Amino acid sequence: MIYTHAAAGIAGAILAGVLAWQVQAWRYDAQIAGIKAQHATALASANQKALDDTIKMQRAKDEAIKAAEQRAKTQAANAANARADADRLRAQLDGVPARLASATDGAVREYASAASVVFARCVGAYQELAGVADGHAADVRLMQEAWPK
Repeated sequence: MIYTHAAAGIAGAILAGVLAWQVQAWRYDAQIAGIKAQHATALASANQKALDDTIKMQRAKDEAIKAAEQRAKTQAANAANARADADRLRAQLDGVPARLASATDGAVREYASAASVVFARCVGAYQELAGVADGHAADVRLMQEAWPK
């Protein structure tokens, strides 16, 4: 009889151990499921943020391209106007030698004086343009050198 009680006690202890083990497994499974749910939620949130950021950057890029295209159109129109002005001036200058040959000395001196003023203004404008171009070139080089590699 003592062996029966001992066997029943051992069987009860084994059963209690197995049941405790199973209850602990259920608890860990619940914790793992919670962690997986948190991970899935965080991953979905990160994916949505990445998508939102991508859309925002794409929109900014599209707007920058549109603005650049508009600037290019404006610059092309300005260049066409400048070419037309230069062509008109060239046409006027082509006739200068013939007019100077028959002009009076005072008219020639006045023409030379006016031409000197125009030439001085052109030199100043070219120097200013060269300074602006050098500044732009320096900015481009800075951006290229600072760009992550």
